[in-house]
Amino acid sequence: MSPLLDSVMAVLDDVLGPLDRSTTIASMRLRDLPGWDSFRSVETVLACESRFSVRIAARQLDEIQTIGDLVSVCSRLMLQDSVHKPMEGQNP
Repeated sequence: MSPLLDSVMAVLDDVLGPLDRSTTIASMRLRDLPGWDSFRSVETVLACESRFSVRIAARQLDEIQTIGDLVSVCSRLMLQDSVHKPMEGQNP
């Protein structure tokens, strides 16, 4: 498992309770996770935003159907953020 996938799984564990790692895979649809509902969806997005210091826009929510989609969106946002941050010692 990638470190980012591990971190997203930890977020899902925090939101939904411990998930069975032997049956929970990246291609699994979020709506098929035990205990998933619209409230848990919002909680998961907020937890990912906090943990990864990103902002997930409403338009990006439609892209997130599976655990892997959530990892991809977070990864892309983290990369974009790192590209736009000034390097240490540089003025913004």
